[in-house]
Amino acid sequence: MLFERLMSGGQGSQPTAKPTASQTERPGEPAFVGTRSVAPISAQTLSIEGTYWLVSRTLPDGTVLKPPAIIGVLLYTKNERGYNIVQNDATGKLNWDSNWSIYTLTATEYSSIPRNTFHFVQQDGKREVHIGVKVTPRTPVKLEGGRIQFIDINYHAFSQVFEGTRMTATAPNDSPEFSGIVDVWEKVL
Repeated sequence: MLFERLMSGGQGSQPTAKPTASQTERPGEPAFVGTRSVAPISAQTLSIEGTYWLVSRTLPDGTVLKPPAIIGVLLYTKNERGYNIVQNDATGKLNWDSNWSIYTLTATEYSSIPRNTFHFVQQDGKREVHIGVKVTPRTPVKLEGGRIQFIDINYHAFSQVFEGTRMTATAPNDSPEFSGIVDVWEKVL
């Protein structure tokens, strides 16, 4: 069903989600997008588990892509992380970025080991696949109140900030392919 939703541009037979009392509906965004109160995080409650939908991707020129122009799902279980992002590039070619990793998150460090990583580009009916990082990078974790921040080398070295139900991922300025890109994800499950 997820693949069908990705390939249909995000359109599915799912009923429209309604905001809860703690969420606010915003014009132009799915009804499930909203804000919630943020509680301080301790080492005992440190968790980023959940399913996140890509709400938007801002490109370096300021262009904002939203579904169905770009579709993404990000899943964090207790110790595994996977994402799929599908979009057509400026020439109409299909791009599919996918990664599944085992991760460890502590109050001081984030690390991940890729299990399966590829970047698929449709080009003249042929597939071009790029294999990702093969090391176990470790990066520091910064905790502030209800905010968790770290860099995930296996997510193109994006800096990730988790706050409430939202995760914002920002590409490093020196990234040849992703420099200046900002992805906004919303936790839906």
